[in-house]
Amino acid sequence: MKAIFAGLVLILTACAPKAPAPQVLTEAQRTAIADTVKRLANELFEAENRLDADVFISQATDDPDFRYVSSGNLFPSKDSLSKAAHARVKSLKALTYTLKDGGVTVLSPDAATFTGAYDETAVDSTGKTLTFRDGWTAVYARRNGQWKIVHGHFSRAPVPAAPVKAGGR
Repeated sequence: MKAIFAGLVLILTACAPKAPAPQVLTEAQRTAIADTVKRLANELFEAENRLDADVFISQATDDPDFRYVSSGNLFPSKDSLSKAAHARVKSLKALTYTLKDGGVTVLSPDAATFTGAYDETAVDSTGKTLTFRDGWTAVYARRNGQWKIVHGHFSRAPVPAAPVKAGGR
């Protein structure tokens, strides 16, 4: 009985599908992926500085698994993010993003993240200039041969409170 059971286990083990071996990337492949994602992120920042939200939206996947969070608001689709992004740039006279720190983490041959911190200077419709320190992370995945954002997150550092004047309340 033990011999039959052991034989059955041996047969089942031999016939079981094997998990694919993890793909090992060469340094050249990692560099190429990182360079591609950096280029896409730079194109996005340059377009935003021209108040062109279309480049940002074109980088988002049309797939139903797309998600984006901006300052606590979830955009569950590319369309919902597009409406918000276009409304924002229409409300501004000028916008300047200056990347301070950024980098790419290659996750696989078909996935990488870009994470960056940047300064933002926006001029609103009244001419008031606002400055912020922002952070952005985007997960890029190769979909149908193109690198697309599948998940993203934007956050803004709190604006420091104005100093209290001596003797003032």
